[in-house]
Amino acid sequence: MNHQNRGCTQKRQIKITDIESLLMETKEIERRQSMGNPLEDFPKFRVWAVIGVSNDRNKYGNKIFRDLKNANYTVYAVNPKLSEVEGEPCYASLKALPALPEVVNVVVPPAVSEKIVDDCLAQGIKNIWFQPGSESDKAIEKAQAGGMTVVSNACIMIQKQNWE
Repeated sequence: MNHQNRGCTQKRQIKITDIESLLMETKEIERRQSMGNPLEDFPKFRVWAVIGVSNDRNKYGNKIFRDLKNANYTVYAVNPKLSEVEGEPCYASLKALPALPEVVNVVVPPAVSEKIVDDCLAQGIKNIWFQPGSESDKAIEKAQAGGMTVVSNACIMIQKQNWE
């Protein structure tokens, strides 16, 4: 009896779902590799909206808004509860902005971020930056599935220092 042949005659059953899952994973890896590092593109974007901006200068929504303004970016404040931030108009929604931002910076709780992604997709916004603590897997997946370029787990104020 030849034991080497015995191993060759045993067939491994592969499920269709295993193949589909592997193909999807491979496509996602290829898509990410083709996108490169999204942080490389963001320095060229000069028009931003900060969602979740605040009048409290100690909160990150306000700090990010001021930081981008001080670096000569065009920045729109978005918060439905405010009419003005740092002497600038504050808009109730993305739809209310006078111009389409190139990037939306999100500084809201994760559950709200998912709604923000829907608003971005409806407005045709292509780039979103989730500040640490604002992202959720669902929001990131929804943004990527909609073709958006996504940055998460990175603070714009820290990353921007590398651009200057």
